[in-house]
Amino acid sequence: MKIDLKGLNELSKRAKKLDGENIVSIDELFSKEFLEKYSAFSSFDEMIDRSGFKLENEEDFSKLSENEDWEFFIIKNTSFNSFEEMENEAAKEYVFNQLFK
Repeated sequence: MKIDLKGLNELSKRAKKLDGENIVSIDELFSKEFLEKYSAFSSFDEMIDRSGFKLENEEDFSKLSENEDWEFFIIKNTSFNSFEEMENEAAKEYVFNQLFK
């Protein structure tokens, strides 16, 4: 009996690419599909524009989750109870999509 492991080998290759530290852009993490699924926005830029916050650098992004107004905006405009919850779900979906799509 012969077992076809082609799909398993492909999954293994994809998993190895994700192993370790990876740099993922905001647009990849918060993809159009993700945002449309969990909010009324179609891009992270649109969400930021509507929020009234300014993101000019990585430090500004890092400070978002510390801001109560941002947290309120996320609760009001997405399916999440916090930005951390949103980031975690986005990361899970990103990894799933990298492995299985």
